[in-house]
Amino acid sequence: MPTRPRAVALATALVCLFACGCGAGVGRVKGRLTDNGQPLAFAPGAQASVVFTLLGPGGQPDVAHTYTMMLEPDGRFELRASGGELPPGTYKVTLDVAGKEKAKFQRFSAKQEVKAGDNTVELDLAKTG
Repeated sequence: MPTRPRAVALATALVCLFACGCGAGVGRVKGRLTDNGQPLAFAPGAQASVVFTLLGPGGQPDVAHTYTMMLEPDGRFELRASGGELPPGTYKVTLDVAGKEKAKFQRFSAKQEVKAGDNTVELDLAKTG
């Protein structure tokens, strides 16, 4: 049976392990969609989202790892689903826009590296891939 100091040390180590270990090795993404560096605004009520699809080792999209982020009217986005976390890696980024603005955005495609920790991304329509 552990002595009291050993039990306290063990409990402290477990708390640190869980606190530090949670979220390790995952990325969090937020950012803004711009056009030629200028903030992009959407009409209120417009349905638009940014879609991140993880690219596999051969560069092919892994649709099992697709993350959708709704665009705010001012072009901001943040991953909230999946606990707000996604695995680090290279992602194909596309836009999904409904309505009459769809044609303007359907050709947008970019690659984005997501690292463990916080990632702030600016997606510029003028720099489509």
